[in-house]
Amino acid sequence: MSTISMSRDGSVVMFDSGNVYDRYFGLLGNIGWSLRFLVSPDGTRAYAYIMNSYTGDPEGVDVYDLTTPVGSGFKKLTRLPLSPTILAPGAYGVALGISPDGKTLFVWATAKMVAIPL
Repeated sequence: MSTISMSRDGSVVMFDSGNVYDRYFGLLGNIGWSLRFLVSPDGTRAYAYIMNSYTGDPEGVDVYDLTTPVGSGFKKLTRLPLSPTILAPGAYGVALGISPDGKTLFVWATAKMVAIPL
Protein backbone atom coordinates (compact mmCIF):
# COMPACT_ATOMS: atom_id res chain seq x y z
CA MET A 1 0.00 0.00 0.00
CA SER A 2 1.35 3.40 -0.94
CA THR A 3 1.24 6.31 1.44
CA ILE A 4 1.42 10.01 0.64
CA SER A 5 0.77 12.94 2.94
CA MET A 6 1.08 16.68 2.44
CA SER A 7 0.53 19.91 4.26
CA ARG A 8 -2.62 21.88 3.58
CA ASP A 9 -0.83 24.30 1.22
CA GLY A 10 1.27 21.58 -0.46
CA SER A 11 4.57 23.06 0.73
CA VAL A 12 5.62 19.79 2.45
CA VAL A 13 5.08 16.33 0.92
CA MET A 14 5.99 12.85 2.20
CA PHE A 15 6.05 9.52 0.38
CA ASP A 16 6.46 5.82 1.34
CA SER A 17 10.18 6.03 1.97
CA GLY A 18 9.88 8.60 4.76
CA ASN A 19 11.47 11.23 2.55
CA VAL A 20 10.22 14.77 3.06
CA TYR A 21 10.06 17.07 0.01
CA ASP A 22 9.20 20.69 -0.66
CA ARG A 23 6.50 21.65 -3.16
CA TYR A 24 9.01 21.36 -6.04
CA PHE A 25 10.05 17.85 -4.92
CA GLY A 26 13.36 19.08 -3.59
CA LEU A 27 14.47 16.65 -0.87
CA LEU A 28 14.40 18.27 2.59
CA GLY A 29 15.32 15.19 4.63
CA ASN A 30 14.06 11.83 5.90
CA ILE A 31 12.27 10.65 9.06
CA GLY A 32 13.03 6.97 8.43
CA TRP A 33 10.69 4.25 7.22
CA SER A 34 7.30 3.91 8.86
CA LEU A 35 4.23 1.81 8.08
CA ARG A 36 2.09 4.96 8.26
CA PHE A 37 2.95 8.63 8.50
CA LEU A 38 1.23 11.98 8.33
CA VAL A 39 2.23 15.63 7.81
CA SER A 40 0.50 18.23 9.98
CA PRO A 41 -1.80 20.69 8.18
CA ASP A 42 0.70 23.54 8.66
CA GLY A 43 3.67 21.39 7.54
CA THR A 44 5.70 21.84 10.73
CA ARG A 45 5.35 18.28 12.11
CA ALA A 46 5.42 14.72 10.87
CA TYR A 47 3.80 11.82 12.73
CA ALA A 48 5.06 8.26 12.14
CA TYR A 49 3.36 5.10 13.40
CA ILE A 50 5.95 2.80 15.00
CA MET A 51 5.42 -0.90 15.62
CA ASN A 52 7.55 -3.59 17.21
CA SER A 53 9.28 -5.34 14.31
CA TYR A 54 9.18 -8.71 16.10
CA THR A 55 5.66 -8.81 17.53
CA GLY A 56 3.85 -6.32 15.29
CA ASP A 57 2.46 -4.60 18.40
CA PRO A 58 2.09 -0.82 18.19
CA GLU A 59 4.74 1.08 20.13
CA GLY A 60 3.54 4.61 19.46
CA VAL A 61 3.59 7.55 17.13
CA ASP A 62 6.87 9.43 16.75
CA VAL A 63 6.60 13.20 16.33
CA TYR A 64 9.20 15.04 14.21
CA ASP A 65 9.94 18.75 13.86
CA LEU A 66 10.01 19.50 10.10
CA THR A 67 11.00 23.15 10.49
CA THR A 68 14.75 22.52 10.79
CA PRO A 69 16.56 19.56 9.18
CA VAL A 70 19.27 17.91 11.30
CA GLY A 71 21.84 16.39 8.95
CA SER A 72 19.80 14.35 6.48
CA GLY A 73 16.87 13.93 8.86
CA PHE A 74 14.66 15.75 11.32
CA LYS A 75 14.65 15.99 15.10
CA LYS A 76 12.34 13.52 16.85
CA LEU A 77 10.46 15.49 19.50
CA THR A 78 8.67 12.67 21.33
CA ARG A 79 6.92 9.32 21.05
CA LEU A 80 3.20 9.28 21.79
CA PRO A 81 2.53 5.86 23.36
CA LEU A 82 -0.15 3.51 22.02
CA SER A 83 -1.71 0.51 23.72
CA PRO A 84 -1.38 -2.86 21.95
CA THR A 85 -5.13 -3.25 22.48
CA ILE A 86 -5.89 -0.90 19.56
CA LEU A 87 -5.16 -3.85 17.25
CA ALA A 88 -7.14 -7.06 17.05
CA PRO A 89 -4.90 -10.14 17.51
CA GLY A 90 -2.89 -10.88 14.36
CA ALA A 91 -4.01 -7.70 12.57
CA TYR A 92 -1.79 -4.92 11.22
CA GLY A 93 -4.23 -2.41 9.73
CA VAL A 94 -3.53 1.11 11.00
CA ALA A 95 -4.39 4.55 9.64
CA LEU A 96 -3.49 8.04 10.85
CA GLY A 97 -5.57 11.20 10.58
CA ILE A 98 -5.37 14.70 11.95
CA SER A 99 -7.94 17.38 12.66
CA PRO A 100 -7.96 20.41 10.32
CA ASP A 101 -6.54 22.62 13.10
CA GLY A 102 -3.70 20.13 13.75
CA LYS A 103 -4.59 19.78 17.42
CA THR A 104 -5.87 16.19 17.48
CA LEU A 105 -4.22 13.08 16.04
CA PHE A 106 -6.42 10.09 15.23
CA VAL A 107 -5.12 6.52 15.10
CA TRP A 108 -7.53 3.99 13.60
CA ALA A 109 -6.79 0.32 14.01
CA THR A 110 -8.63 -2.96 13.73
CA ALA A 111 -10.03 -2.89 17.28
CA LYS A 112 -10.22 0.78 18.31
CA MET A 113 -9.85 4.40 17.27
CA VAL A 114 -7.81 6.66 19.54
CA ALA A 115 -7.92 10.47 19.58
CA ILE A 116 -4.73 12.04 20.95
CA PRO A 117 -4.75 15.75 21.87
CA LEU A 118 -1.58 17.44 20.60
